[in-house]
Amino acid sequence: ALTDATVVRIRVLPGAKVTPDDILLDLADPQLNQQLLSAKLAQQQAEADYKSLQSQLQSTLMDKRTTAAQIDADYSTDKRQADTDAQLCKLGVVSGLVCGASQNKFEQLAEQKKISMQQLDVNEKAIEVQLSSAQSKIDQAKTLVDLYQKQTAALEVKAGIGGEVAALPTPMQVGTHVTAGTPVAEVIQLD
Repeated sequence: ALTDATVVRIRVLPGAKVTPDDILLDLADPQLNQQLLSAKLAQQQAEADYKSLQSQLQSTLMDKRTTAAQIDADYSTDKRQADTDAQLCKLGVVSGLVCGASQNKFEQLAEQKKISMQQLDVNEKAIEVQLSSAQSKIDQAKTLVDLYQKQTAALEVKAGIGGEVAALPTPMQVGTHVTAGTPVAEVIQLD
């Protein structure tokens, strides 16, 4: 037995001929069933958390992209205004104060644009890290589900080889509790 379990059904008695896929006896482990159910629920929760986090992060990223697009538009407008004011200043149409103010506003937006692009880059990398972390929780839950499913499948004790069921020194009976590692059946391969 792979886990502590109780014999609930004996399908084949000693002396019977069996094939590798024949089920010899059935074991039950209510605790294992509960662990499997809990693991499946944990996997579903991890997958739901991943999707929720992904939506939340995408929404935040879209907000940052919208802000970056607005800054970029303002940057383009102020660049044109600063270029126009510089030309008008050279012609003497506007004062040096107006020209300087336009240039300062443009330089300020140039810095904001640079910072905005850095924020987008950092945010995109942070999204990858957060989603990778959430994915690892899914993978961990999936591994646990696979383990419990394997242990649950082993509660149906199969012959494994073709041959004859041998009698054990201590015969199994319905209701017998066995600990992990206890032999519950033996098949002798016939020549």
